[in-house]
Amino acid sequence: PTTCTAANVPSAGCAAPVVSGVGLAVSGRVYLDANGNNSLDGTESGTGVSGLFVKLSPSSGTVCAGPATHAAPVDATTGAFSLAKVAQGNYCLILDNNGTLSDISPSVPPDHIGTENTSGIVQITVSTAPEPPHNFGLYNGSRLSGVVFLDNGAGPGGVANNGAHDGVETGMGSVRVEVRNGAAAVASATTAGNGSYSLLVPASIGQQRAVTPLASGGYLATGRTAGSTGASYSGPSVINFTPVGGQAYTGVNIGLVAANTL
Repeated sequence: PTTCTAANVPSAGCAAPVVSGVGLAVSGRVYLDANGNNSLDGTESGTGVSGLFVKLSPSSGTVCAGPATHAAPVDATTGAFSLAKVAQGNYCLILDNNGTLSDISPSVPPDHIGTENTSGIVQITVSTAPEPPHNFGLYNGSRLSGVVFLDNGAGPGGVANNGAHDGVETGMGSVRVEVRNGAAAVASATTAGNGSYSLLVPASIGQQRAVTPLASGGYLATGRTAGSTGASYSGPSVINFTPVGGQAYTGVNIGLVAANTL
């Protein structure tokens, strides 16, 4: 097959480009991160989505310079891509859904979000040592994130028991957050020490509820903030929303307080 160039890269069957007469191979995988752990492992393979490319463009610092010089097609089955004989220098690898070299904005397939190398851009420096694989992980679904916090009204501007994360109210670690389909948990995460959490919701799931069970020690929920979900509420700790694949929902915060023992 012919080499992929600015003129023929949209065509089927072009080979991975030769960037210069000498240099190192740059390769990797664009894979379906089925378990959402930001790493290629187990039996994870290609996304099954055709028409993906990884583009190579020069970079200065963290800035990618357009246009891209080449675009390597991604094998939908294995996820493999390869650029041969890349000269020494600083580059961006850009995951995109087209082979147009003038477009250096990353893009992922509909209903997917990035996991490993979330931004869709990898900054690399090609020198004399062999290049390690550079991978892009994709998850077929959406991301939900926020904070579980102690709603005690601490600090200036803090209001106790109002379900809003205000003042200097601290986050609560080791609290399990679940997204449920009826009684079944379809996604879950445990909050970090600062109360933050992030979980992935499968695209196949319809109307759901984001639920925070009680923390240890008998804590009670005071309220929640829907963030960017556009959700409705059901009780102080439950958020009803319909996740849409490819979306990153942020600011879904839930307040807890210690039970009154008087």
